Amino acid sequence: MAYLPPLNGGRINVTMSGNTSGGGALVSSGTLVLVGGNNMTLSQNVSTISISAGKLGGSATLKRWEAPEDVFGPLALPGQGSLSIQHVYVPYNVTGTAMKVGASIDCSTQFLGIGGNGGASMSLWMGIYTLNGSTLQTVSTGSANNAFTWDGGNNAALNSSVNSMRQFTVPMNVNMTAGEYWVGAVISNSIANQNMGVTMYGNNQVATAASGAIMAPIGSSITAGSGAIMFQGIHKTASVSGPASIQGSQINNSSASFVQLADFYFAIYSATY
Repeated sequence: MAYLPPLNGGRINVTMSGNTSGGGALVSSGTLVLVGGNNMTLSQNVSTISISAGKLGGSATLKRWEAPEDVFGPLALPGQGSLSIQHVYVPYNVTGTAMKVGASIDCSTQFLGIGGNGGASMSLWMGIYTLNGSTLQTVSTGSANNAFTWDGGNNAALNSSVNSMRQFTVPMNVNMTAGEYWVGAVISNSIANQNMGVTMYGNNQVATAASGAIMAPIGSSITAGSGAIMFQGIHKTASVSGPASIQGSQINNSSASFVQLADFYFAIYSATY
């Protein structure tokens, strides 16, 4: 028989007794110790032992987390004031004080000789949403203005502090437990005197040539379809910031190009902003 004493922390001591000698011995005398490990929890109710596994990622808390993983290609730039909404599964607890996106800036030499300096003011809003029933609701938001200038004269090719890959950041308090989230970003810009090219970066593996990103059950009208990636796409209304709540009908995911544009690179991290 096995005697099960009360649970003591993460250990359960099982005292074994019975036929402990001779050819028909079933057990050896002594105490068998069960210990929870690798994110496993032991619990006991009278003579029942329960073994439970924790969430994916366990209790680890990261101070930096980014997505998409290992995929970083050009996405072009959503329209002025377009809210991109990306669906993500976060496998860890994450804390941070800032978020950022990645973009390539081109104040290229084609503007040589025009004269005068160029200037840009790029406003970035970012938000983290969770799903409440059928509505996305913000749990954390932040915004910032990223302003810079460049030489529009004969030294335009020397604008090494502006051109190429850049990060746009916002201060933002983030405290996430492992789970399902949606990340939104809105970029609004004002450019003075000269032109400038901006390309967002992220996961460009969704084929934009597809006629749509909607899937309907077999035997149903295609109008009964839903997004291939839940709630991922571009908000139908332009704004300088994302709304506090979003209905699925407000997200345009009828074209695969919208789903791809919303798959932008972002990172949550701890920093002095």
